[in-house]
Amino acid sequence: MDFLSRKKIKLLLLGVILSGAALRIYHIGFSLPYVTHPDEGRYLPTAISMLSRLDFNPKYFENPPFLSYIYAFVTFLYFIIWKISSLFLKLPNFKVLWEDDPTTFYIMARTINVIFGVGTCLVAYHIAKKMFNDTIGVISCALLSFCFLHVRDSHYAVNDVPSVFFMLLAFKYIVDVWAGGGTKSYILAGIMSGIAVATKYNVGIIVIPFLAAYLFKQYYKEGEGRRRFYIFFIFCLIGFYIGCPWIILDAKMFFKGFLTTLSYSRQPWLGCSAESSYIQFLKTLLWGYGVMPCLFLALGSLVLARKKQAFLLLMIFPFMYYILLGASKLFFVRFAIPLIPFLCITSAYGIAHSSDYFSKFLKNRVIIFLTLIAILQGFIFSIRHDYLIGKTDTRIIARNWIRKNIPPGSKIMTEGYCPNLKDFAKDGSVKSYNFKEVWRDLPKKNIQDYISEGYEFIVTSDFVRKRYTADKEKYPIESSFYSTLDVDAEKIFSSDICDKKIPFYFDEIYSPFWNLFILEKPGPCINIYKITGF
Repeated sequence: MDFLSRKKIKLLLLGVILSGAALRIYHIGFSLPYVTHPDEGRYLPTAISMLSRLDFNPKYFENPPFLSYIYAFVTFLYFIIWKISSLFLKLPNFKVLWEDDPTTFYIMARTINVIFGVGTCLVAYHIAKKMFNDTIGVISCALLSFCFLHVRDSHYAVNDVPSVFFMLLAFKYIVDVWAGGGTKSYILAGIMSGIAVATKYNVGIIVIPFLAAYLFKQYYKEGEGRRRFYIFFIFCLIGFYIGCPWIILDAKMFFKGFLTTLSYSRQPWLGCSAESSYIQFLKTLLWGYGVMPCLFLALGSLVLARKKQAFLLLMIFPFMYYILLGASKLFFVRFAIPLIPFLCITSAYGIAHSSDYFSKFLKNRVIIFLTLIAILQGFIFSIRHDYLIGKTDTRIIARNWIRKNIPPGSKIMTEGYCPNLKDFAKDGSVKSYNFKEVWRDLPKKNIQDYISEGYEFIVTSDFVRKRYTADKEKYPIESSFYSTLDVDAEKIFSSDICDKKIPFYFDEIYSPFWNLFILEKPGPCINIYKITGF
């Protein structure tokens, strides 16, 4: 039963969606034209590359290519508009525009992800409405709209949020199957499931809710039901082929990339926590989803368990996803994003039914009050995150300092997550720096080796350094290198965050998460050392 009128439902839904969109679009141009999120250099550049060579084989399948195809399609439309406009206006060459300043392209790509993020909130509303009622639908939408982890990752031009949109859309049609939908529901559920997997592999677990819905209704006992079962999986394959035709056209390269992705789960990456992924999932949910939403999740699960089919249909995906991915030794907080929409709906059910103990006059007020309590943490965290990414990244500060203070042509050695020195010479105003990036292998040589090779400066980043120094017993040589650098070389620049003892968490390399209220600006501690003439 709905506790709010239709008119109020529509107004609340509109307000929630607009607020969620504002949180996701705010500072959408962070760090540009420099890309500081390490994964953003994968999808959009792949799309531009495919368009420029008119070859739509991405030649990389550790992540599936469908998001790059979306970016390629939107970029192509932008190109058409650009060409038409150039007939009337004097505009620069389109390729030069991308190479000189990719800001417009990244804002387009990030905006697409904002649309996917907001779209996911709307789909969550429709699922909850279909399974329960409008009120629970709006609460679900609100919880997802203000969920910090979802807001945070909706800012990036990467595949986590888009894949969850397609996955949840598939679940919407799976709910239709459960509710007695016809062949169309099976087809749409199958296509969306395939497209979701073609956006990110790990959401393939969505087929398990379909199997549950199918078994609950015992469609296997009907001739038509058995036929529709095969239709679902046929259209799953069709959907995946639409998003990734290279599973057939370039099967060798596809399976090489896919198997490489599977191999990543065998051990944590350098700097990742060695703690059990099962524990890290729970910690991520408390921080990225919220303490109060988790409490309402527990309550909602207890109450919803009375409706066995609805409860199992809603919770079987997060349960199986948690069991399977929790067994992986590699964990990133973004791995928890596919869980969030299902948890939001269950938490919303708990919030709605918490009002059962109040009079009819108080029910809607209690629901609104509890919803506000539930979204408060996510709202505060999201505002803080948006504020931080709007600050100038430490790598950009260091880059500007290098341009002003280090002579052009100097030979510089950098490690990963350091300032981008590639494009200093594009405008012709300065000569290019002679630099080399060794990612995380800087400590494999000593200072004298770099001096003998002609290097004058070394630039380090805490996003690499702390991976070693956090465990000096395991990495004594690497830790010793950085200590020696501090003592024997002349430190000529240090970003001001270096003065604070900020703990290192691997997920901070993407954007502030765990250190949200410690950091004053995004990015690592950058140190620049002069190693000659000291």
